[in-house]
Amino acid sequence: SACGKTTLLERVHLEMDKKGLKVDTMTERNTIRDLIDKLQMGNIIRSGLPPLTESLFWTMNQAYRVETELSEKQGDIVLIDRYIYTPITYQYLFLRGEGATLEDVSDYISKPFGISLPVPDLSLVLTAPLEVLKQRFREREKREMGHNERELTEHALEIYEKLKERFKNYRLLNADRSIDEVYRETEQIIKDQGII
Repeated sequence: SACGKTTLLERVHLEMDKKGLKVDTMTERNTIRDLIDKLQMGNIIRSGLPPLTESLFWTMNQAYRVETELSEKQGDIVLIDRYIYTPITYQYLFLRGEGATLEDVSDYISKPFGISLPVPDLSLVLTAPLEVLKQRFREREKREMGHNERELTEHALEIYEKLKERFKNYRLLNADRSIDEVYRETEQIIKDQGII
């Protein structure tokens, strides 16, 4: 949260439109995501559900997005706001106390029932130092991060780093820069990958 994902996604969409590409965007909002929001209980990171139940909801949300939304997208390029990496990261943080490994959670969320969800041509994961995220959070949410939110965010940054080893076409971007700088790096990566 507060890394500028949506801002970057909108900028990439705009710039690709200018190049004459047909671009479609898949937001993270849908019926299941809205249901999860109702269960958040004042904490943007953690719901009031038990860890395993919450993880099943997030897995269901990803499968639903792929089965219903992704198949409907008609663009040359489909941009997805949050994919499997966020639920993998946070659900691992909640389930590790139950004995789950990062590999277990990665496999379960990326391959529910052993059925692989699509691997994107490119996944850009934006991160920033915790102090920067706290400041942006304060500006956006009009409150300080709670102790639990800070601690989970700090651990999440470590997990996002580890996921580089598990997924192909996965890149971390430092979002502690202007949107123009982040966009320029993004555009270069997209070109280097041969996407445009």
